[in-house]
Amino acid sequence: MWVSWLLTLTGVLGIYAGLMQRNMGVQWSWTFAFGALSVIAGVFALLAPPITLAAIMGLIAGFALVSGVALVAGAFKLRSLINL
Repeated sequence: MWVSWLLTLTGVLGIYAGLMQRNMGVQWSWTFAFGALSVIAGVFALLAPPITLAAIMGLIAGFALVSGVALVAGAFKLRSLINL
């Protein structure tokens, strides 16, 4: 539930920042697009909490796998440097 409100709040702030950037005459489209996407994701997370939980767990699992592979690769690299 907190994730949905966080996504919605950051989306609203992103849209506001994008509009302020447009008024200043700088590149604003990516900031606005990120804000709109965040609002859409926040509303979806509020309407479908089980799917949101599954997505968050998938992101955590993916991060754990990638960081684990990076740590093992770093350990082998360090071991090869020590055995020189």
